[in-house]
Amino acid sequence: MSVSTVRSWIHQWTTAPSSVDSACISARNTTTLVTRNTFLNAQSLSAGVKALEAAEVSSKLSLDATQLGYKVGVKVNLDVLNSQLQLYTTQRDLAKRRYDYVLSTLRLRQVAGTLTQNDIVAANALLVP
Repeated sequence: MSVSTVRSWIHQWTTAPSSVDSACISARNTTTLVTRNTFLNAQSLSAGVKALEAAEVSSKLSLDATQLGYKVGVKVNLDVLNSQLQLYTTQRDLAKRRYDYVLSTLRLRQVAGTLTQNDIVAANALLVP
């Protein structure tokens, strides 16, 4: 075996990334991607909660106006029922979005490695009606 062959092998082994290095890089990239996606999902759900809270206020005002219109005779009972349906649908959607947001924040803490028992207790307290 020649010296140049040995040097070639040494150079190849020392400069080529090992499978362990590749696995670490892949795991780091996957973790970064999952964390980023979880964070963006939490942000999106937070914005959705705010939007549905505004929609709930609007639906309540619409229902009040429709009920007043019914009392004075310019709206029919069907209009009141439709307004109630809209309000209840908005409230249902808001409750679902809040639930999804709580779960998303827990997932984000889990992915980031900061999830504690106190986080779960606090989230549990938010879910009680």
